[in-house]
Amino acid sequence: MLAGHYATALVANQHTDKKTLFFFLVASMLPDLLWHIFTLVGLEQTTPRNILEMTLQNLSPDMRYDHDLLPTIVWIVFLYGVGRLGFKSDKIGLIAAFLFLAHNLADYAGGYPHNIFGPDSPSVGFAAYKTVPLLAVAYEAVFTAILLFFFFRTERRRGVARKPGNMAAIIGIFVFNIVFMASAAETSWRERLGLPEIESVLLSTIPNLMLIYWGMLLYLYYFVQRVDASSAKN
Repeated sequence: MLAGHYATALVANQHTDKKTLFFFLVASMLPDLLWHIFTLVGLEQTTPRNILEMTLQNLSPDMRYDHDLLPTIVWIVFLYGVGRLGFKSDKIGLIAAFLFLAHNLADYAGGYPHNIFGPDSPSVGFAAYKTVPLLAVAYEAVFTAILLFFFFRTERRRGVARKPGNMAAIIGIFVFNIVFMASAAETSWRERLGLPEIESVLLSTIPNLMLIYWGMLLYLYYFVQRVDASSAKN
């Protein structure tokens, strides 16, 4: 899940009056951001290594240090500490910890196989990306749509005025993400486009996923806080 996790951050940000949007966006996606880092340094492994070969169904990520159950407890305590010390707020720390927990619980329901800790431990979740990838994407679409509904409804009730273009920019990135994931659920882009096998470091899976994840995070931060800032001035 990608879109759904970021949507949780938008809703969570409405429950604090401090500038927490960037922190909450990172907290909501921290399990995946850690997965990228741990893979790059060799602590975890992810295949296929070429992003053109990747589908939701054939992606095999080792996420033992960021998505498995026991490390989740460690990371939620860490995030609570960052929120408590950085923002001097128990509430912000608890929200950040909840966003990390919500990420992994959502993944257990509709993501990849996860375990208590490591592949030799008991599994948790349903591994929907492996067994029913299109249904998993549909689950994320519904999950995201519900959260965005509450996000915009809360803003309207608080008198936050967003222009149609700004709302379209926010909704559009989520729609694009869902459509893109559905298009690569069972068929790789190399196969879909009829491309030959291409080996290039520029097509490495994890670096390209990092660009996508951070690109979406910064995009949302820009378009969401842009209006929040202008509303604050008014």
